[in-house]
This record gives sequence, C-alpha cells and structure tokens, in this order.
Amino acid sequence: MKKSELTLPLTLTALVTLLLLAAVFLRAFRPDLILPRLDIPTVVLLCLIALVAEHYLSPGAAHHYGFLALLGAVIFGLLPFAASFAAWQRSLLLGGVGAAVLAGLAALLTSLRRRVDTGPKAPLAVPACALCLYLAVQAFHGVLL
Repeated sequence: MKKSELTLPLTLTALVTLLLLAAVFLRAFRPDLILPRLDIPTVVLLCLIALVAEHYLSPGAAHHYGFLALLGAVIFGLLPFAASFAAWQRSLLLGGVGAAVLAGLAALLTSLRRRVDTGPKAPLAVPACALCLYLAVQAFHGVLL
C-alpha cells in the first residue's frame, strides 16, 4: 500500500476484532479459563502493534488525531460491549481510554519516527521505540493507578 490513511483504522479494528473473537470462542468452549482483562496496558499494546504495522504497510501516512480519537473510542468502547466482554459502564471507560491512548500514541510514535533514523539501515527502529513506549506505560501504570 502507498500512503493510505485507512491502514491504521483497518489494522486496529481487525486486531481488536480478532482478539475479542478469540475471547468469545475461548469463553464458549473453555469456560474454566481465566481470560486477561482489557485494561490500559492491553489497549496500549494493541494500539502500538497497529501503529507499527501501519509504519511498515503504509509509511508516511498522515494522521488526523480527532478522527483517531473518535476511532479509538468506538473500537475500544463498542466492540468489547458487542462481544459481551465488558458491561456498558466499563465500555464507556474503555472508550475514553481508547480515544486518549490511540491519539496520544499516534502523536508520540509519529514524533519519534521523525526524529529517529528509520531508513533501510535501521529497520527495527520503530518497533524498538514502540517497545520503549510500552515499557514506559507499564511503569506509569503502576505509579498512577
């Protein structure tokens, strides 16, 4: 793909849908399993995977952060509620978290991508930056919450 602006929304939607579909099937066929909660580090991990995939599939695509915030609210608020993975109160909270996280991480990773040499000599620079962002979120998650 070239510079398509739909790569990130489609990738994130497919990723969250597959994760929730797997959770529904596991809950249906193996109800004794304890599934992990959909919380802030999980939302951050899913967003970072989609952003790194977007970097490789559609390099240099522009981001509209208002649209990304709306998309994050819909994906993380509506899809878990539709999959009965979260109650409506938790879905509203996840929608707000998803909106802030997706727009914020897209801005941070885009800024890091502009500052770090991501050419053919450094093909793993963006995943390394994403890993550092994820570890920083893990550290702040223990401090703030």
